[in-house]
Amino acid sequence: MFLGGVRVIRYPWQTSQRPNSQIEMEVLRFEPNTRQEVELLAGWTLIDVSNKTVLVSKDSRITRRTAAKSMEASVATLSETLGDLSREIADTILARFKPDHR
Repeated sequence: MFLGGVRVIRYPWQTSQRPNSQIEMEVLRFEPNTRQEVELLAGWTLIDVSNKTVLVSKDSRITRRTAAKSMEASVATLSETLGDLSREIADTILARFKPDHR
């Protein structure tokens, strides 16, 4: 969705579908806090699969305020933070590669 025409393959991939690059991610925090906010803290790396070279390495911290003090509001806001992280990763990939890169 955020990557336009760039093809995304979910891991584990078939040998015949081996991608040019991959994202490795470690989620360190993904939860509501006591200030009616949710927080997503993740470290992620974009790697060139052919030679295992790190192309980009980033730490992302995304905090959003929840609309209300409820489980439903927290879950909805957590989902929004995942969207924010997805956009950040997609923007980084698109800045690194030409849009027609497959």
